[in-house]
Amino acid sequence: MYNSKLNFKSSAFQCPYCGVYVKQKWYDIAKGVMSERGLDYYEEFIPELHLSVCSKCHKYALWLNDSIIHPVGSIAPWPADGMPVSLKEDYLEARNVASISPKSACALLRLCLQKLLNYVGRNVRNIELGSINLIKEGRPQKLSDALWAVRATGSGAVPPGEISQRDNIETAITLFELINLIVESSVSRQREVSQFCRTFPKRKSARKSQARQKVRIEKREIIPTPTILYR
Repeated sequence: MYNSKLNFKSSAFQCPYCGVYVKQKWYDIAKGVMSERGLDYYEEFIPELHLSVCSKCHKYALWLNDSIIHPVGSIAPWPADGMPVSLKEDYLEARNVASISPKSACALLRLCLQKLLNYVGRNVRNIELGSINLIKEGRPQKLSDALWAVRATGSGAVPPGEISQRDNIETAITLFELINLIVESSVSRQREVSQFCRTFPKRKSARKSQARQKVRIEKREIIPTPTILYR
């Protein structure tokens, strides 16, 4: 699982290449002139650019300020199996921009979250009502705390689709994982249960079974041969 402590200049994080949570080495980038003899002269460091090198695969990532710009990829989790098609498009779009613009990803993910809770909450009006319905159905109370932590509910809630300046990559990853958790617990498992139940024949009602059994017993009864009396 993704480590939520991924920050610019972190000593360790999940490598965007090999996917392993390992130690990272950081380097500043300087500009100068290269020739056949090597570096002719050093001019100065470029404060906006930095390199992080993975200690596992030894590949580098290029950072512009506090965002990865190379490789162009995503460190966010893939959508959970069984995610409704109506949600997956927003989820994948958020995944594609998570590393470059966490704020944009969070805006898309809150919209995706609202659709998901509407999907599993039987057409509720907002995220808060959807989460209440899930808790009533037996989902953990911690779900409500998680929604509050990512500012999806409560007094400081950010409306779905709107950008908040307080959002960062940690908030985005929490939203990714929260959405997958709800899909796995409320969509995928329910489908598995439904498919499992369909493999068995429907149970006949007790009254009908008893009535049919009684008829079969009556049919098996031996009718005595009538006796003819003579005088």
